[in-house]
Amino acid sequence: MLQKMREHSQSLATKVLLGLLIIVFTMFGFGAFEAFIKTDPPAAKINGVKISQAQLAMETDRQKQRILAQMGENANPDLIDPNRLRKSVLDGLVNQSILLQSAKDMGLRVSDAEVDRVIVENPQFQVNAKFDPDLYRRLIANAGHTPMSFRAELTNSYTVTQLTNAVRETPFVTDDEVRDVARLLTQRRDIAFLAFAPEKFEEGISISDDDVNAYYQSHLPEFMTEDTVDVDYVQLSLLDLAKDPAFAPTEDQIAARYESDSKAFKPTERRQVEHILLQVNDSRTEDAAIKELAAIKDRIAHGEHFEDIARKVSEDPGSAKSGGDLGFVTQGGFDPDFEKAAWALGVNEVSDPVRSSAGVHLIKVLAIRADQYPAIDKVRDQIVAELREQAADEKYRAKITELDQLAFETPDELTHLAEVSQLPIKTATGITQAKGTAPFDAQSLRAAAFGDDVIGRGFNSRVIEVDKSAYVLRVKEHRPPVERALADVSDTIRQKLVKEAAADRAREAAAAALGRVAKGDPSALIAADAKVDWQVVPNATRGITGIDREILKAAFDLARPGDAPSATSADLANGTIAVVTVTAVKDGDYGVLTETDRASVRAQLERRVGSEEFAGLFITLRDGASIERM
Repeated sequence: MLQKMREHSQSLATKVLLGLLIIVFTMFGFGAFEAFIKTDPPAAKINGVKISQAQLAMETDRQKQRILAQMGENANPDLIDPNRLRKSVLDGLVNQSILLQSAKDMGLRVSDAEVDRVIVENPQFQVNAKFDPDLYRRLIANAGHTPMSFRAELTNSYTVTQLTNAVRETPFVTDDEVRDVARLLTQRRDIAFLAFAPEKFEEGISISDDDVNAYYQSHLPEFMTEDTVDVDYVQLSLLDLAKDPAFAPTEDQIAARYESDSKAFKPTERRQVEHILLQVNDSRTEDAAIKELAAIKDRIAHGEHFEDIARKVSEDPGSAKSGGDLGFVTQGGFDPDFEKAAWALGVNEVSDPVRSSAGVHLIKVLAIRADQYPAIDKVRDQIVAELREQAADEKYRAKITELDQLAFETPDELTHLAEVSQLPIKTATGITQAKGTAPFDAQSLRAAAFGDDVIGRGFNSRVIEVDKSAYVLRVKEHRPPVERALADVSDTIRQKLVKEAAADRAREAAAAALGRVAKGDPSALIAADAKVDWQVVPNATRGITGIDREILKAAFDLARPGDAPSATSADLANGTIAVVTVTAVKDGDYGVLTETDRASVRAQLERRVGSEEFAGLFITLRDGASIERM
């Protein structure tokens, strides 16, 4: 193959073509390529700015891979509707274009230096904590990017983020609004519900053979075998390379690394802290809280136990029951004034009253611990392994380049590549797009096996890196999907039809019960006829545990009850249908909230208002934009 390429490169026609290209590049630069490439038709135009079909295709493929990754190792790509996915991705690109144009109109920009910093400091692009240009190029290429297109996308993303943050993070809410929201968020309701589980309605359901056959014939795509391949592959392992005696570190290198690591180690001091909190609110001033805690400190000095007093008087619901004990804590997680006081104390010392955003505290330190860097014999093996990997990394990168070149030079077989690289050819069988045995439990390897070049054209894959190993693979055997026989799937179909019929019965029973609640029939009679019990939850809060979230959502969405209970139905995740009633509503009391809780409510409200303001801005921008979908 290489000889043929050399022969063609010496032909007169090739020399003439190269001469013309050199003239074009000299006069016009690399942008002259555009003169020889057919213009990519747009998928949409937003205020005259084009979204290309190529851009849409690339982003659709990325989104598909993200969805499959979220679905897990057993993800079935056939469940993703390509038309719906394409429409969703195009909508997202249109929205992004609208926001990006608006951000630029407002003068928002991201500097090249900032983009460079983000790229260089990204751990994904680093080897041994240093930016690796080769790794960077390979990873972005895997995502369908060139360095230029990746930088452009990163710049656009950060520019849009400036706009969204400017709106979402600067809302204004009044104290009255916070009080109203707090009363709603801390509201309590008396809830009762009936749960109609489909499995309780399966008895007596009969599915005929004709029903099974009819379902089979109308749902044949559901009963195809999986698209399966057997794969030959070679694996280049950094860890195996590092075992070469040539990469063994010297004792001086081990000692130097230990010294460097130990000097860089920053011991973290942890303190076991307990406290007594008195809140400052409408019924207690800060001065009153300080006087009360000063008196408590005097009682402790005269022999009373800090923990006993904390259990009785502390108004921190999280720690009062445990005598005010917060456990071992590090700096950075508490109010600065609280931490300053806690870190000024010795063991068993009690602070003076300390003001924080949560109220006023007495603080006591029970113990102090500081992490120490382990002795060299404890970390020696780890240091040796790291030094071996670092020493072998250059050879590993060089061999990856060699593998890439060999895979390209002999694309229709692995034997030559394996002989030159001295790597054995291994085989993995029964790989599907959703799962495979190691190393094909990695989604990136399965995606490569089912790529167009590999499965469609029979070529070797490019080099794929996974967990300190590089792979080149080719499909040995491909078994396309075929229909499974009716006899093999009839039991599965019958069970499915029984469950569907039972779900219909459960829904009908729930609807009947909901209708009777609306008419005012006695609850006991409704439960007896439905053969299910009312489950009663008095004084339920929005955050109560042990109750299905859909039931709680339905209950708190209901209007206040009048003479009769408010009622609705809710579909639960397990297929159960619940009839939900609310018989009483009690608004929350803002006055009993701690300062921490009030701050949390304000933060929630600000986030909600910020999101609503951003949504309003976006709708205005979208309505004013010229959008053409091709």
